[in-house]
Amino acid sequence: MKKKQWIGLAALTALVLTLSVPNALAYFTTYASASGRVEISLEAETEIVENLPGSNMKEVQVQLDPDSQPVYVRVRAFGGSAFPIDVQPGANWHQAGEYWEYGVPLYPEEGRNITQTIVFSIDYEHNDDAQDFNIIVVSESIPVRFDENGDPLPADWDRTIEIERGEG
Repeated sequence: MKKKQWIGLAALTALVLTLSVPNALAYFTTYASASGRVEISLEAETEIVENLPGSNMKEVQVQLDPDSQPVYVRVRAFGGSAFPIDVQPGANWHQAGEYWEYGVPLYPEEGRNITQTIVFSIDYEHNDDAQDFNIIVVSESIPVRFDENGDPLPADWDRTIEIERGEG
């Protein structure tokens, strides 16, 4: 009797294994492949547009290149330590620490690709000594992220993106 039980158990096991083999084969043989090449650009080209209306001031705008993606921009001004830099922000500029952030995203379309003017100046007392002044302005940009409705999310200057590039 025990021999018949072992044969029945072996037959049942073989039947179960036989029924599950197609699913297992499907798992191991199903795959997806893709080919081709798509180039993407994660860059945004911005340019600082400067106007020097006086010897102690600099008017600054940041302009986005027409081939770039939408970005937020911010600027920071550096000068000598002898005189502080005064700032006269235009519309949409607000101070965040040592930076001046432009609260509206720039888009590559004409008319939406340049910031309002922000003016940096050095206030000094006029005296007989000749003075040279230099205000250096640097700008940074980050891509605009959009919500599910296509509306721009606020700029997140603390967010970092890591990109791994292969040899190639």
